[in-house]
Amino acid sequence: MPYCPSCRTEYRQETAACADCGTALIAELGTEPTPLGGERIDVFVPADEQQADRAVDLLAQNDIEALVRDRSSSAFPMHVGGFDSRRVAVRLEDRDSALGFLSEAIAASALAGDIIDE
Repeated sequence: MPYCPSCRTEYRQETAACADCGTALIAELGTEPTPLGGERIDVFVPADEQQADRAVDLLAQNDIEALVRDRSSSAFPMHVGGFDSRRVAVRLEDRDSALGFLSEAIAASALAGDIIDE
């Protein structure tokens, strides 16, 4: 079975790229940590792709690694009816800091989207 080297998810044999982060899949996982390794938690639903990139850039400027997950599926396309399939995710230990930076940016109208505060 192929695996994503970034988020370490296992996929079916016919899958070529990670549905969460878009990374090309590999045959086996090594024991070395990956650059974006560790558990990730979704913190932000961007209004569009540009807002997703802005959120990742904002977090990177504050030393928080983030990735954009694409939750779309051909069986259940979430973009139908106004729902967006993209989510910005950070390491679990960076969650509170990321929520603070994202909330400030939204309040200043520098970012459009919704915070995921669960």
